Amino acid sequence: MLEHFHGIQYKAEYDMLFKDLDVHKDVKANKVKPSEYFVLNFNFSAVRRDPDLTKAAQGLADGINGSVGLFYEQNHSYFGISAEKLISERINRETPISSLGGLVRLVNQTLAEIKDGDSHHSTIVNHVKIYLMADEYDAFLNEYMDPHNPIPVAWTRSDAASLIRDFWATVKRLMGLRYGIRKCFITGISPLSLVDNTSGFNIAVNLSFEKEVAGLCGLTRADIAAALQVICDSETKAAEHLTQLTKYADGYHFCQNNKVEPVFNTDTSLEYLQHSDITGESSDSAWKTLLLYFGGFTFDKQSPSKNLVITNLIAVKRFGTAILRRFKLLGSMQRAIRVLTSEGDIKKVLAGYRMLMAERDTGASGFGKSEENHRDSFYVVTLANPALVSHPEYKSNKKLGRVDLLVELPHHFILMEWKAVNIDFLDFGKSRGRELKAKTLSGLYVDEVLGLKFNEREQHRKGTIEEWIREKVTPQLQSYVASVEAKEQCGDRKFHAHLVLVVGSRHILVWDMDKKGNWIGEPVLV
Repeated sequence: MLEHFHGIQYKAEYDMLFKDLDVHKDVKANKVKPSEYFVLNFNFSAVRRDPDLTKAAQGLADGINGSVGLFYEQNHSYFGISAEKLISERINRETPISSLGGLVRLVNQTLAEIKDGDSHHSTIVNHVKIYLMADEYDAFLNEYMDPHNPIPVAWTRSDAASLIRDFWATVKRLMGLRYGIRKCFITGISPLSLVDNTSGFNIAVNLSFEKEVAGLCGLTRADIAAALQVICDSETKAAEHLTQLTKYADGYHFCQNNKVEPVFNTDTSLEYLQHSDITGESSDSAWKTLLLYFGGFTFDKQSPSKNLVITNLIAVKRFGTAILRRFKLLGSMQRAIRVLTSEGDIKKVLAGYRMLMAERDTGASGFGKSEENHRDSFYVVTLANPALVSHPEYKSNKKLGRVDLLVELPHHFILMEWKAVNIDFLDFGKSRGRELKAKTLSGLYVDEVLGLKFNEREQHRKGTIEEWIREKVTPQLQSYVASVEAKEQCGDRKFHAHLVLVVGSRHILVWDMDKKGNWIGEPVLV
């Protein structure tokens, strides 16, 4: 569509193709002009991707040269030179980057001569430029970027990788010519082949985040609902399928403007999960950006310019699985979740999270995690399972506020209040570093943990951890346990209520409460 609108060779076909369409209104209003460009097309999905990287490099070179040759075949008449001569003299079979450079320099020279009054090129109007279009620019690269495949090590040193880098670096350089490449339109999934550490093609703008093109970037909820009406036997079935899709495949935003109907579907994205500041200059900003492109993150509805959230339940499960596999906890955690499902025992799952926490939380940001951070992490790596119905920040009622985590099972109803004590706010006597404090804390028993005092840096909590629990935390959990909403939602299932206290990112203390709001036994360290 873009090629036929902008391409100079399609000028005679404009009325047949575009008259009476919306874009024609803009043409008549002089907002945009058609037929102003030589269109140079590249389709990287059509390039031969051989497991042998030497052959792959040759396939990529042939693909680039093929596109250059097609340009000459389509436009040779404008230069007064036969296509055969242009191809034989200006295409370098060994160095396709030279072929690309030669093409752009030919156009630049020809248009410069027109500007100087050379009538030999009277068939070209003096405002024509080059419009480069690259379809699926990352299709070739992605073939060799599988993290589970040993090829990437060899890929980084291959001629194919070098050619990809040189291609985009050359495009960027040629955009500096007076009559060179003036526009690029590039489609693909990931910006990986364009980022600074590969090619330095840092002049691209992501149009998929613009509200004007949001409808082109995927399916809207209305699209999905209409398709289901055709596929399903009844409206009831269509509604059921739409509900399931909403639950498990929700959350993709291709546009930051809330007034535009987002791509399917965004009704219940998990706002409470892993908020990340995307406006700051944190060291992991590149990682967040890449996950945004891949669909692992999306924009927060309330604050799309600042926060990212995990897109949907499918993405949550993938995050959780990847994290547990990374720390070699996947098998043990899956067994613990089976125990939770059958017996309602949360302690084995919490013990698995404690092991993960101790391995993960080592830097300043790790030790400083809040109770919301820990609860959300726990949810992601453990309870993101279709067999479990979990409600982070469950709203019991306006007066009581939100329960941190509610877990519903066929025969068990589990209510959890999460708290966290920062290691910096605990009194370990003589001043010492976090790592030494963490080592000391890891060796304490439950009575010693309960007896730890808050230091002078803690402004809101005084005395020992046990005193704070009994005075401040107990009434809060009791109010949730006694609420009418909790009793009604529990029904005839077995009731469980727990205080989950993360102490210094090294211990998790659990204390059970019965239906009447009384503590059961003594707290334990999982």
